[in-house]
Amino acid sequence: MATYLRINTSFGVLQIPSELGRLRNLQTLDVGNNSITGIIPDGLCNCTSLLELSLDSNQLNGTIPDEIGDLVNLQLPGAFHSRLEGSIPPSIGHLKELQILDLIQNQLFGVTPREIGNLSRLQILQLLENSLSGTIPTEIGHCKNLTLLSLYSNKFTGSIPNEIGNLRKLQILLIYNNQLNSTIPRSLFQLKSLIGLGLSRNNLISTLESLQSLTLHENKLTGEIPASITRLVNLTYLTISLNFLTGSIPSSIGSLNNLRNLSLSNNLLEGSIPDSITNCTNIRLLDLSRNRMTREIPLGLGKLSNLKFLSIGHVTFVSEFIVNSSSINKTKLFDPNVVCLCLTFFMF
Repeated sequence: MATYLRINTSFGVLQIPSELGRLRNLQTLDVGNNSITGIIPDGLCNCTSLLELSLDSNQLNGTIPDEIGDLVNLQLPGAFHSRLEGSIPPSIGHLKELQILDLIQNQLFGVTPREIGNLSRLQILQLLENSLSGTIPTEIGHCKNLTLLSLYSNKFTGSIPNEIGNLRKLQILLIYNNQLNSTIPRSLFQLKSLIGLGLSRNNLISTLESLQSLTLHENKLTGEIPASITRLVNLTYLTISLNFLTGSIPSSIGSLNNLRNLSLSNNLLEGSIPDSITNCTNIRLLDLSRNRMTREIPLGLGKLSNLKFLSIGHVTFVSEFIVNSSSINKTKLFDPNVVCLCLTFFMF
């Protein structure tokens, strides 16, 4: 009476045999990391004693059978990077014992069934890098044991469900690189266990237009500074220093014309200082030091009459840093009202 079965293509098996459905006492089936092609046979869903099913890293080209819901004891299925097509069947909501659902890097499309909210024991849900569309089902907020929810790189539209705020055990939420176009629900900020949040590359509208101070310094932030941050037009204090940010300063930084303090120091920023920064006429502190900035200081920087502290020093430049006499109002930059001016450059 077999309870564990591992299939390897070195034995000449190139597809999943439909005859496996006769193994009614089978608890673990592992066909992962092979070059198995073809479909998941419907007969496999007769193995109703299955607890673990691994189909990972194959070249399957069929759909997830509707009969998958018959595997009511299944706890740990895996089918990532297996080229599965079609939609996720609603019958998946019958798998009440499911703890992990990992369908990443397939070719799944269509809407995510709301029946997924029936999976009350689910701890990890990964549907990333597919072509799933429609809205994120609000019923996902019923999966109270979720610690990881990863839906990034799909085609989800609409809003981030407010019900995600019910997932008190959630530690990682990654829904970036979709087509979400709503506001960010305040309920997300009530997730006290949350340590990782990815919302970038969407069309989200901030509900924080009145925000005046934003401090993100001394984290481990990577990637580029999103241009959408410049929509927070009431910001007076913005610091994202001491991170690992790359790319350039958004050209629309000048939209933040209420800024008084701007610190982007100690990152890996490149490119030039945007000319639009001269629109920040209320700025008192500007610290861009210890980055990899190149090219000129913007024309008119010296006309910022409220500027008291300017530091673009200790910069690692990858090309010659140019200071044109026509680029700076020297009278202003060396005005005694400027409390601190740091233009010390190290050329490497």
